[in-house]
Amino acid sequence: RGRFEDAVPHYRAAIAGDSSFALAGIGLGLAVGWLDAGDWNEGWRVAWNARDRLSAADRAVLEAWVGTSYPRRPTKTELRLLAERAVQIAPHRAEAWYALGDNLYHFGALQGVPDAMQRSLNAFNRALAIDSSFGYAAEHLPDLYLRLGDSVSGRRAAERLLAVDSTSRYGTFDLWFAGIAFGNAQRHAVAMAGLGRIISTSVSTDMAQSALVTGLGYEDAESLLERLVTGGATEDERSRARTWLFQLASARGRTSLAARVFDGAMVSRGPAMFAALYEGGDMATAARARRLATGALRPDSVMARCTEASLAAQYDLVARRDRATATSLARMISRRLTSAPDTIVNECSLSAMTLRAQLAMDGDGATLLDVTQRLDSALRAAPAAPLLTLLTGNLIATRAFVQLGDTARALDAVRRRPILYGPLLGWAALLHDEAHLAAAAGERGQAMHAYRLFIALRDSADAQLQPEVLQARAGLTRLTKELRE
Repeated sequence: RGRFEDAVPHYRAAIAGDSSFALAGIGLGLAVGWLDAGDWNEGWRVAWNARDRLSAADRAVLEAWVGTSYPRRPTKTELRLLAERAVQIAPHRAEAWYALGDNLYHFGALQGVPDAMQRSLNAFNRALAIDSSFGYAAEHLPDLYLRLGDSVSGRRAAERLLAVDSTSRYGTFDLWFAGIAFGNAQRHAVAMAGLGRIISTSVSTDMAQSALVTGLGYEDAESLLERLVTGGATEDERSRARTWLFQLASARGRTSLAARVFDGAMVSRGPAMFAALYEGGDMATAARARRLATGALRPDSVMARCTEASLAAQYDLVARRDRATATSLARMISRRLTSAPDTIVNECSLSAMTLRAQLAMDGDGATLLDVTQRLDSALRAAPAAPLLTLLTGNLIATRAFVQLGDTARALDAVRRRPILYGPLLGWAALLHDEAHLAAAAGERGQAMHAYRLFIALRDSADAQLQPEVLQARAGLTRLTKELRE
């Protein structure tokens, strides 16, 4: 029914009574994942340890979420294939269809799956046809319908959610979305008042994630995160809010706000350098992040901090024109890969390949095609690595394919991004590049959509970034005129 925060203590109580209650473990894993709070593995550990007690159908559902070798993290593509297997084994189970729909919803585009949105919608509707009260699937329908251009069905789906709940944490989020997406000022005001009382980082960031794909609600997300930075109940809550506010301000081009909230924490150093390199972020903040990242460049620590180390090297290459450091770091990461755990290998191998592609773009054209194809192949599987690592890789792959004159593959790469999941950074650069590439390829509708989302994201950017917004508006006007003619 969408009251995920209410479900968590019940699942925990059930597990306390029976530590091998695998179905309760699956339920807890899903609920905690929705709330983005607590230990994501808490429920999945219970379910996995008691997996032999599950039916074949429930075992297939579990594996669609965690893979077949937990705690090793599978690629998103492996999980999608396991979800497709789950709906074959258990076509009568809403949980199986939800696992497939959720993978396609969040990560279909990241994997380059054709028609991922429509296939996700079909899977969610299959889940609801089996169990009309299955809240997990129902939560995603309003924005899915809207993104597919069906506002009537989107409004109907939103009303069904609100008839069940409009006061819990996600019920209030649903009320907010219905208000802002369908122009109901009263609902929007009531929702914002409610969110102010039950404010949380997870809902605030979900609002920002929603804005990335709809273009609506950035100011609301920013205002709630700003309140949490100073008024969060715990230092952990305040720190998490600061991290997300930094990302949101950077993504929106509000560099002065981003510079004020940057606290130098390890989790923000890579994003600070990414923002400055690729999205017009504050160079002084990036320089500070680069100085703080020095420890990531040591052989004894680089494998635990590959994304930060890779972005530090990219900063050296692009901002400092220090090719030697970037080359040295790419070699250091590659040499140490064989002794690292799987999840670290995924992150570090992608980081090293991204660095090699950028180095080739900067001056080693003879190897550019080979290293870009290798990077592109690795990215298509959507491996278990930090999503900023994947977004950085896809951005570099896009620009490498442009340099190689391959617009079609550049378009494929630029469209690979997670939906309502992962970092807020990366979208401005990817939307900007997609708009130009789609326009060049004659894909007017897609180019116009990318321009609109970019303009919505950067509408309140600081003055020095406004010329790029004006150029995007001019591009959108030109395409609109061409379409009418």
